[in-house]
Amino acid sequence: PKGEKAARGGKQRELPRELPFRELHARYETASREAAIDDQWRIAEVLVQRGAATREQRAFWDKHRRPGPIRPTRPLSAEDWTSLLMHPDEDRTTGEVFGVIASAALVGRVSAMRRDGTLPKLDSDGYQNPLTSTISAVRAIAWAAATLGIRTPPTFVDPALDVGLEIVAIVPPSTRIGARVLSGLGSAQLAFHCGRHLAWYREEHFVCTLVPSVAYLETIFYAALLLGAPALSLPDDVRERARVFSQAIVPCLEPKQLERLRRLVARFLARGGRTNLKRWARSAEWTACRTGLLLCGELATAADALANEPGAETRITQLETFWASEEAGHLRRTLGVALG
Repeated sequence: PKGEKAARGGKQRELPRELPFRELHARYETASREAAIDDQWRIAEVLVQRGAATREQRAFWDKHRRPGPIRPTRPLSAEDWTSLLMHPDEDRTTGEVFGVIASAALVGRVSAMRRDGTLPKLDSDGYQNPLTSTISAVRAIAWAAATLGIRTPPTFVDPALDVGLEIVAIVPPSTRIGARVLSGLGSAQLAFHCGRHLAWYREEHFVCTLVPSVAYLETIFYAALLLGAPALSLPDDVRERARVFSQAIVPCLEPKQLERLRRLVARFLARGGRTNLKRWARSAEWTACRTGLLLCGELATAADALANEPGAETRITQLETFWASEEAGHLRRTLGVALG
């Protein structure tokens, strides 16, 4: 997804630590004693993925595998997202600040592209009604959105375009589906890609789809801080860049949005006024990967989808940690897909 560009900005601060084999085996035994079948199965899959499963663990994993994506009985709530699905390194206040200005940032971006003659155009012939479309990828987008509690975006297909799923920055923001996911993928693979893609439509993540790097995210964030606290002390060059952007978006913000922004900025400054946007953006990407894994329901499928991407090892390690966690178990029970 386009937002991934921002998540990759700059050098990695550190690689995530793998869960030690001993800890994974201990968790598996605890789950076995407690007859927590879903926990036992997910931990077994992590051990299988890392080539450290015993014969018994591999047999247990294989016995309880279910083909295809999950079959949820209820959707996720906003609380499920913030308390269970989002990566713990995603600073919540930072995300809320971005969420308040997301729509205004989109309008500002669209206005700039229209002025420069670079506004993307979608072929109306490619529009797909998710309720009637027979295209698997379109139906998967609608299913994933309903499961995640996200509004299904306007969806267009372009078989001539060599992309997978991309967010097109227009009003309203839309999804364009290219050749890479229109054929050759199974339903579980589609579920992973759709979940990962739709995570960027969350209001706290959406600004990542509008910018190419963390440096641009920083400008947007400083602009939001200035709108919430105009007297905030900033270096002159930073203030000037932020001022230009803040002036462009402030006409697009309603009074209640500005008031909320003031409250969020006051909270942010009261706790020290510091955030690491590089870490936040990277964590947003890990949240998107978690979302894809939750929907496809199998670590092996998610790992295969990520295998040829830059930074795949780091992302897969993050997914292994998540898949063996209590949070993953809670989410699967919430969706009604837990084993046992």
